[in-house]
Amino acid sequence: MLPPEAWQAVNPEGLAKVPCEAGVFQLVDADGEVLRIGGVADLRQGVARALEESACAAVTRFRFELDPFFTQRESELLARYAQEHGRLPAGNDMGDDLFAVDGEDNDLF
Repeated sequence: MLPPEAWQAVNPEGLAKVPCEAGVFQLVDADGEVLRIGGVADLRQGVARALEESACAAVTRFRFELDPFFTQRESELLARYAQEHGRLPAGNDMGDDLFAVDGEDNDLF
């Protein structure tokens, strides 16, 4: 595992630096607030998809790190974030969606 890349601007030049390799990315807004942490088999595709999410509309910078064990590294980064902030980043927070089916909220109890 290599150290994370420096923060890149969300622009064509910055996005062109993202390889099509396994790894983890972090997206932040102008204030440095982490909006999304993701582990994917293809960083270029994963970052592009995440930038399309409504929770990531305010993203201005990102960074990534190559890691063939991206799911483990993603879990580590999410756990650290949750420990420091008491919640997950907005783009990772599933909220009540975990129990929703076809857009409807289903009571389990």
